Amino acid sequence: MPMKDQYQYFVERGICPVCCEFEAAKGHVLCAVCLFERREKAREERMRRQEEGRCQQCGRPCIGSYCSNCKAEIAAYRRERAARLEAHGICVTCGKRLAERGKKQCERCLIKGVERTLKSRKLRQEKLGQLCKPSIATTTYKWD
Repeated sequence: MPMKDQYQYFVERGICPVCCEFEAAKGHVLCAVCLFERREKAREERMRRQEEGRCQQCGRPCIGSYCSNCKAEIAAYRRERAARLEAHGICVTCGKRLAERGKKQCERCLIKGVERTLKSRKLRQEKLGQLCKPSIATTTYKWD
């Protein structure tokens, strides 16, 4: 049986076409074991590429994690995804729950965003407070 036919044979029966042993994971073609192994290999490849100063996605030399072409592709994908989710009334952040009326996010993601903003603001104020403490010379003025 040709490889393409063999792949289709297992997929149609809900069996992982990689190991041909286990049932495919829910919502996937591969089984949980093969999915985990594939994710680990991909993660290791991304880390290796980053250590070598190459784009994590395509492997071209770059400064940072991604080359300019891949950054543009990622940005375009995120815009398309957000537009698609927004059109269906789904939260653009998590993609799981319905968005609040008149908003792009669900209640949970809105709350998390506010908490994150408040935490960041507090840290920034504490940092500025440490840098801007008044000294004795600047606070005691005597005008005669």
